Amino acid sequence: MIYAVYIISSSGETLYSYIVSEGKLRLKDEVLMGGFLTAMLQFGEEIFARPQRMDLDGYAISFFNTKINGDIVWVAMITDSTDSFYATERAVREIVKSVRPELEKILEKGLPLLTPEISEALDRKISRVCKRSLRLLPTYRSGGLRTVLLASVIGFLIYGVLSYVVFSVMETYLYAEHPESIMSAGGIITASVVSLLAIIVGVVVGIVAGKEKEGAISGWLAHLYSLVFLIPSWLASMELSAVLTILIFYVSGTATLSAAIGYIIGLWEDSRKLSVRV
Repeated sequence: MIYAVYIISSSGETLYSYIVSEGKLRLKDEVLMGGFLTAMLQFGEEIFARPQRMDLDGYAISFFNTKINGDIVWVAMITDSTDSFYATERAVREIVKSVRPELEKILEKGLPLLTPEISEALDRKISRVCKRSLRLLPTYRSGGLRTVLLASVIGFLIYGVLSYVVFSVMETYLYAEHPESIMSAGGIITASVVSLLAIIVGVVVGIVAGKEKEGAISGWLAHLYSLVFLIPSWLASMELSAVLTILIFYVSGTATLSAAIGYIIGLWEDSRKLSVRV
């Protein structure tokens, strides 16, 4: 989540500030922020050719510069340190790109001049970026138990519905009309379908969770929920040894595949959007 945005001149003067939520920030003072970035310039501007970030006591300060009419202007953004570096980099770049026309107006005469109209325009643009940068349903998709429960239940429902539809179609149109396929390629087809469903579940839970660890756990749980309904039907139609064999394959293969995909997709989703503290 974005807590504050500061626009600062190369001399350390704060041209504009946008406070979303003060929280318990220790660097929320405009003078401190300006002095901080001025001190950082001593390391050389070449270090800041791309957005940089510093994590301090649970918060992250991301900063990037742009050149306006020959002058360097800094944009500093404060977020949670738990947010992905790539998500904060994307957000601060978007802010710099969005507010550039207003910065040109502020510095067009060489002297910084922030009019009420420009300030309102900056407020609107930064507010839009803050909203776009925050993930959907952030309270439930920022990690923790609520995220795991939401993602795993949705993954379980998706898996159940797709499994019912796909295997009903296969039984009606494939095995009923071509019974010989059961003996020839039925096992391969079934295994392929189960693997494809596992991949779909992994993608779904990864997107819903929005975090790599929660995506992996949710991928596992989505399949473990399914076992509650599958094991009784297996025991009613197969021998115990066959059920154990399928169970081992299901847990070590199918569930693990969903967990791996959930981890990867969760990592990707976390790099795109900011989260909130949970």
